[in-house]
Amino acid sequence: ACAELNNADPEQPMTAAEVSSWSTLSARGCRGGIASECVNVTQYGSDGDQLDVSQRLCELLPGECMSLAGIDKKRNELIGARDSEERACQYAADSKWICAGLASSYLDGTYQEPVPGRGKALSDWACPKLAKGDRARFPACKGAKQP
Repeated sequence: ACAELNNADPEQPMTAAEVSSWSTLSARGCRGGIASECVNVTQYGSDGDQLDVSQRLCELLPGECMSLAGIDKKRNELIGARDSEERACQYAADSKWICAGLASSYLDGTYQEPVPGRGKALSDWACPKLAKGDRARFPACKGAKQP
């Protein structure tokens, strides 16, 4: 839709008015249930639009809840950020990365665990799925089960 129109002719970049209408039209499409339009706004919309649209995107595609988690973190809404990361961990196509990061956030105290042992359980599940070099990026993987 709007994103495809933007890429239709790379020789003619969009004007400021087109960019503004693109964001507005994408927000409208998102509210109508078009997930790809939500992604446009989460990347380019105003802060207010990004919050509303990130919430809608998370409803439509739970694996895409990380944009909402990021907004919640900026707003210091740590419970909301944690809950959004939990949804992304559960539903994202390649969730091992998200889950390993979430486990690290539990174990370092950034987030309060929803149930005792959640951080350890996530690290024991996610970390063995990561390549050895990738595991080093996540502090939670140091104490996790190894493959």
